[in-house]
Amino acid sequence: MSEEIHECRVERGTGRRCGLFIIIVTGCALTILAAPPPETDGLTKGVVWRQGFEGPDPSLVDWWGNIEKTVELQEIKTEDGRTVEHLVIRYNVAKTGGNYWSVRDFAPLTLDGDRKLSVLARVKSNHPVAIKGNIRFEGGKSGIIDSGWTKGTGQFETLRIEDVHGRAIRTAANMVKVGVLPEGSEKIPVKLEMLGFGFGAPGETAEVFVDDILLYDEALFSTDEDVGALPFRVGWAARTDRAPVVDGLLDEEGWKRAPALDDFTILDKGRAEMQTVGRVLYDDSALTIAVDCQDVPGRKPEANVKFRDGSMWEEDSIEIFLIPPESSVLARYPAGSRYFQFGINALGTRYDGVGYDGSWDADWSAAVTVQEGSWQAEIRFPYSELGLTSSPKGVWILNLCRTRSTSTPGRPEHSAWSPVEIGFHDVSHFGRIVVGEEKYSLAMVRALVLREDLRASLELVALAMKKARNWIEPLPQNTPQKPGLLEKLAHIDLRVEGIASEITDADDKGLKALAASLPPRIAALQDKMDKAVFQGQILAFARDMPRDGHLLVLTGPAITNERFTPGRSFPQSFRAAKVLSASACAGETESLTFVLYAFGPVQDIRVEASDLTGEKAVVPSRSVDLRVVKYWYQAGRELSRHMEKPTGPLLVPELLLKDDSLIVVDREAKRNFMRTPQGLVDISDPQADLSGLAPRDSKELQPFDLQAGELKQIWVNIKVPVGTAVGSYRGSITVKPPNAPQIHLPLTLEVYPFTLLPPVIEYSIFYRGVLSRDGLPHISTRKVQQLSEEQYLAQMKNLLDHGVVSATSYQSRAPLFRREMELRARAGLPKGSIYTYNPATNREQSKEELDRLQAEIRPWVQYARDEGYSELYIFAHPDEPGVEEAKAEVASAKAARAVGAKLFTAIGPGIYEEVARVIDLSKILDLFVVAGPPKAEMATAIHRGGGRIMCYANPQVGMEEPLTYRRNYGIVLWKAGYDGTMNYAYQHAFGHEWNDWDDPDGTTSGEGHRDHMFAYSTMDGVIDTVQWEGFREAVDDVRYISTLLAAIKKAKKKGKKKKLAVAAEKWLSELDVNDDLDAVRRQIARKIMELAP
Repeated sequence: MSEEIHECRVERGTGRRCGLFIIIVTGCALTILAAPPPETDGLTKGVVWRQGFEGPDPSLVDWWGNIEKTVELQEIKTEDGRTVEHLVIRYNVAKTGGNYWSVRDFAPLTLDGDRKLSVLARVKSNHPVAIKGNIRFEGGKSGIIDSGWTKGTGQFETLRIEDVHGRAIRTAANMVKVGVLPEGSEKIPVKLEMLGFGFGAPGETAEVFVDDILLYDEALFSTDEDVGALPFRVGWAARTDRAPVVDGLLDEEGWKRAPALDDFTILDKGRAEMQTVGRVLYDDSALTIAVDCQDVPGRKPEANVKFRDGSMWEEDSIEIFLIPPESSVLARYPAGSRYFQFGINALGTRYDGVGYDGSWDADWSAAVTVQEGSWQAEIRFPYSELGLTSSPKGVWILNLCRTRSTSTPGRPEHSAWSPVEIGFHDVSHFGRIVVGEEKYSLAMVRALVLREDLRASLELVALAMKKARNWIEPLPQNTPQKPGLLEKLAHIDLRVEGIASEITDADDKGLKALAASLPPRIAALQDKMDKAVFQGQILAFARDMPRDGHLLVLTGPAITNERFTPGRSFPQSFRAAKVLSASACAGETESLTFVLYAFGPVQDIRVEASDLTGEKAVVPSRSVDLRVVKYWYQAGRELSRHMEKPTGPLLVPELLLKDDSLIVVDREAKRNFMRTPQGLVDISDPQADLSGLAPRDSKELQPFDLQAGELKQIWVNIKVPVGTAVGSYRGSITVKPPNAPQIHLPLTLEVYPFTLLPPVIEYSIFYRGVLSRDGLPHISTRKVQQLSEEQYLAQMKNLLDHGVVSATSYQSRAPLFRREMELRARAGLPKGSIYTYNPATNREQSKEELDRLQAEIRPWVQYARDEGYSELYIFAHPDEPGVEEAKAEVASAKAARAVGAKLFTAIGPGIYEEVARVIDLSKILDLFVVAGPPKAEMATAIHRGGGRIMCYANPQVGMEEPLTYRRNYGIVLWKAGYDGTMNYAYQHAFGHEWNDWDDPDGTTSGEGHRDHMFAYSTMDGVIDTVQWEGFREAVDDVRYISTLLAAIKKAKKKGKKKKLAVAAEKWLSELDVNDDLDAVRRQIARKIMELAP
């Protein structure tokens, strides 16, 4: 068994300090460790002189310093993966200045002004340390130069003296009274007679580890800044034939010699005080990573999440982000999500996912050990689980991130090896790890990383080339534009080949220049390729258009996270529209969409739907609801995504408008304006006063304009009336430009021969709206969400239309509460459970407090019984209780239950597990509303205690991703065995609900929230969003499942279709939540019909 050790400097993106990493390659796994500095064996350019401290004998000599001291230890040893000289010096008297040590047998060097020579050294010390040099000028004058004292941090630091000759001349200038040397003095030769260190003499014991000292030519040597200019850190992986045992001990020899991935930084706040060190190994079958998390002496880490894929992000945990080259697993995911995320907390609980998708699971091993003041994790990833067939060489993308709980609840410390800007998922700042079997110098490492990154960027152009050819080459030969487009592609192909050759042939210096010059050239090619794809799509889609047509019509899935980007190619799932088709049950709403693209300016476009006619009935045109999808700017993506800042302004599809002109978007300034009778109002200004804003949308779809090259997306909701006869229906949607041919788009509807049952899980939501005391309409703001009766009724109908049947109540005034419940009944909401914030328990203890609590609750319980509601749930304060808060809640919970109430609260999975270890939570809660991805194990545990569990924050409301809400709050929720969802919140404005940038907390701290919106208020109703439509489809997916479950149960009782029922039940149990949801629904419908009597 042999090991190959390779070394590489690891440098951070800010260029502040560097170190070295070693990669050990074994027969089955990859491991990354810290390594010794580069050797001056001809591989490292520009090194004039180097002193390593590898031994076997010590190389430092006590040189000068009249300080009483005792050298207690001087040895050669391994420290943090480096072979170093170790000194322990006890200073008996505290003195300013220091004790100077020189390098043994240093041969004097003559320096002149023809080239700049600098010194760097790597030293770890618990007290101040400096590089020191003794210089002598012609004429015999001598002096001292130094790097300046660096405070000892207990970590390896890089010390440097820039331009030794220049520093010496400046030192000499300070020796003459006038402070100026004669003309030409900058060329005076200077002899460097001694090089060494100064160690602080604080009157106590100083411990020092000296790793390396270099004298180098600045013009040739690759300094920190060469790699420091990159937006990420660079490290190395070590190959080993002896894969470490995954036990969390980190005691194998490979780890001891491994280079450290260290110097973790806190997001936007500099170096983390409590440091983390990572190390990586690889072998023939797996990648292994070790992480050592330091903490305050005596402190143990806090971790409570025990269920796999639990939300461990607020407790002591490690996250590993990984992109191996050519992963077949990642290739199946959208471009923006092609990275693995692995997590492990201090209990050893694991998390795995791809991008933000936590449903992906892999077979990998991990172990944790915990001590007071630190904890360690050891993790091993088989290549096969990462979608690799062998150990790939080259550059891997990696980041190590740590969450450290602090004494301030809800305020953990987040740090990362490669510094991130917007959160842990900041892919552009993930680090790079070099994997290979050669011995690389720093310059070669830098070159390899730059070369691979440039090649990766160029590969995107090649992929776009393939996409463009797929569109253009199948065009008929008589297409006039085809030859010219193919000629353009051939020309671009040649440029791509030329750039690829430049990247391959460039030497180290040339690569550095290419890293600056190529990105804009590659970006320009990428832009040309995207335009070529776009042109190919246009030509392919336009083949069936009338020759005098001005509009191209596309269609694709309505519930999708794909977006149209101005001037860019269309999403891959969209094609030329020949027909719009839907299948639904009577009483169901089904969404479709189509897009109009204008070849030239077209004004006053009208879109109308006809009746849908069947053999026995008609679905009236009023059941076909048409709206414009409004793209506008929002503040980014953050809505309970882990540790991610808003990244806006981001152009997103969100609003479903009848009047497209209500919102005016300035794409150059990236701002939104609302049209009012008084003119346009800027609703993107964080300081804007929007108190008088009174938006109203039209009741009918209004005409709109399109400029050349502009597109407009139309949303179609077919609301199949209850009682509609089974069968096929035909109609059309007509697009009517005033001075161009009309477009008749066929619209078909298939009505299924069964009725959907209610979902087997309950759909609730945190609803903050209350009837206003003045009876007037209002638009919600941070402080108030008061509504008129017209607004309230419209929102209740909107909730019911989207499947939510039991929204919470925030109303504290009994008369207004009763009126709100009357309006809910009038809207058609069923009388199930009431979830109310008022009254609520709040840790009442004394008999007087408990009696008062019961007296307050009794009328509400009686009201629920009198009005026919099944249960009254009251909120158990506080939100997400800790251990002591939960203990204090027992008495009040018992008192509330005694008078007929049940209790619910929102709680994080980590908090739940922390509290559940101390107290039986079934004593205080009947319903647990748990944050994060659903966990079947947690549902089972809560059901075992007689409780119910609902989900929220997966994500919270407001992310403009309809498919995310459909998947996460539909099949995923049902599959995990949850009782329902109560997401936060239907509407929550952190400033004004029509302004996504005006959270007051954000304007001062930069940590403000985005508004949480499923629907936007108007003075007389609501405006829906694409994400809200996605949520409705989640409800309907579960309704289809519920209907199939009932059909299976019924058919299993009869021998005729029992086999079909058993097969359907097995299919349903094995359902993959990541499958195409439209295809899944069609399969469910088919199985329901197969099981019909």
